[in-house]
Amino acid sequence: MAVDLNAYGNCTTDFLGSGQGSCDLTIFGDFKGIVPFNKSVSYAITDGNAAFGLTEYTNTVKGLNAFPYVTNMYDFSQDTPENETNSSSTGILTEIRAGKPQFSFMYRGGSCQSKSLFNKRGDGKWNFGLVFETGILMATNTAGTELRPFNGGMFSVETMKVVQGTDPQMTTVKFQLLDAVEFNARHVFLPFSKVGDLDGVIGAIETSITVDAITAGDTFSASIVSSCNKDSVILDLETVGDYVLLGTQTSATAISAVAYNATTGKYDFTVDTPLVASDTVQIKLSDGTYDVIEDTLGNLYKGTSNTVTVA
Repeated sequence: MAVDLNAYGNCTTDFLGSGQGSCDLTIFGDFKGIVPFNKSVSYAITDGNAAFGLTEYTNTVKGLNAFPYVTNMYDFSQDTPENETNSSSTGILTEIRAGKPQFSFMYRGGSCQSKSLFNKRGDGKWNFGLVFETGILMATNTAGTELRPFNGGMFSVETMKVVQGTDPQMTTVKFQLLDAVEFNARHVFLPFSKVGDLDGVIGAIETSITVDAITAGDTFSASIVSSCNKDSVILDLETVGDYVLLGTQTSATAISAVAYNATTGKYDFTVDTPLVASDTVQIKLSDGTYDVIEDTLGNLYKGTSNTVTVA
């Protein structure tokens, strides 16, 4: 879709007067979380309209180029330092640089969320979208031809703190944005009412896929469970187009049917050409474009199975 960047309280930045008229958007709502984006992510702007909306954002997440952390946030702090100044021998102040935006927040959650955050720490690895109650805050490039997340620097994830007394288990995250001008003069706020409920996209869920032993024939079975909790069976993955058959088969073979077996708690697969001894089988969740699939409720899943040799 295309979204007009100047229609929702986002006035141009080159004001000559100090009056704002009716163009100013005075509140974004409470801060909900962040979305680290790969550095290469941007969305084209044409005539003030950005090629950005729920579909484009979801596809970015499916492509493992964005990782939403918009649930379980516990606390939030704005740590941006004051502008740096220098005083001359006559007492005249000069501004050296604007304080670079810096934030910290705590996520209350389980060990899997903590692992996910900790694995993404680093300097200069990510750009960031900031998610609020009513929309997402991003920026344009200098030329105004691209919508993109803010240029990110440090992304620090502290060691997980476990439950102690009345303190919940939580993980603290600190990050810095590298461009104060980008943040202050080129930010763009996109309301969910215009671009869709981006905060409902919670990222790809890691699965553990285990293919059972296979004998020659046209069927095999596999369990698909959450990597964080293998007692949690993933349901609603009965679409043939959600799988890619890997491995090496003597004859060209493709998955032709998938059905969930409530008795075994596993998925039964049928292939269009029988498997023979010494064939190898591996399956991967993929929609043919992304190695992440989406169920009918909008949940995203990723995962690749073990490899099994046909007996």
